[in-house]
Amino acid sequence: MVFFDSFAPHHSGSNRTDRPRRALYVTYNRLSDGDFRERHYRERSQVISAATERGDQRISTIGHFQGEQTP
Repeated sequence: MVFFDSFAPHHSGSNRTDRPRRALYVTYNRLSDGDFRERHYRERSQVISAATERGDQRISTIGHFQGEQTP
């Protein structure tokens, strides 16, 4: 188990095996910063739905699960 916040540098290499890799990301922020849960899942659903319509099966809204570089 690893704990880090958005300011800590972190990276995980691409999974180049024939077996799936599982990850659980638990995120948090101060209540005074706002509650973004509903907005996050609404936007995530839109991105994944659009990808699915293109035939792209994904579990993430960014390309790192596909071994792609992210900016």
